[in-house]
Formats: sequence, C-alpha cells, structure tokens
Amino acid sequence: MLQRYHSPLILDFIIKVFPCAKFIINYREDIDQQVTSSIKNKMIIKNKESLTELTKSLINYAQSKMTLSKQYSHQQSPQFYFAPLESFTNLTMWNQMFHFLDRPKCLATGVLRVNDDGYSTGSGTAGAAQPVGGTQQKVVLCS
Repeated sequence: MLQRYHSPLILDFIIKVFPCAKFIINYREDIDQQVTSSIKNKMIIKNKESLTELTKSLINYAQSKMTLSKQYSHQQSPQFYFAPLESFTNLTMWNQMFHFLDRPKCLATGVLRVNDDGYSTGSGTAGAAQPVGGTQQKVVLCS
C-alpha cells in the first residue's frame, strides 16, 4: 500500500494491526527544494521549519522503533527502509530496497527519470522517460 502517514499514533496502529508490515520512509534531504515543491503543488506544509520538524520526527520515530524491535522482538528484519529522494539515481539503493522487500532476485539495471525539466500538475506531460545509469530497456530484472 502506498500512502503518506506521519502521525506516530497512526503508525503505531498500523504496526499493531500489521506486525509484519514494512515501511519505506521517503523524504528529501533538501528541505528548501521540498518546500518549493510543496508550494507548487498546493500541499499543506509550506514552511521550512514545519517540514524540517515533520521529516526529523518521522525519521526519529522509525529509528526508535527499529532500535526497540532489535532489543525486544523476535523479528529479525527491520520494519523501516530510508529512501531519500536524492538517492533515487543510485542503483545500490534500489537493490537494497528490493532485498528489504524480500525480493532479493530483483536487480535494478537503470533508473528512468521523467521530470528532468521539473513537473506540472496540469494536463501537460512531464516529458519522455530518460534512462539514468545505463541505456537498458529493462530497468528492473526479477527472476
């Protein structure tokens, strides 16, 4: 399920109901750029301080849960994977994420980018997909 949750109460509830759930924490290290993006897309959080606090609290929450899980649980695999947007062109990050998601036979061979010139929320297209890190037609191989 792809969803944006950041409330500790909601996340605690999801973990209680789905104890084997895995979460991918996607965030931007460049908070200024994220604020600009949020304003362009009419999102709720429009100031750097609020966004910085929200991002830090989500990361701290996930890290504390992982620490507690290792200390008090029989579950060996971490529940959280950190995927900063700035790492999206790094094939190693994708391959580690496949392993985290129990898909170790999947291999990222390239990354497609469709918003090199920015993006639009209007009816226009973001442009043709351009491969990064290779010219392979298949970007993910799974066996």
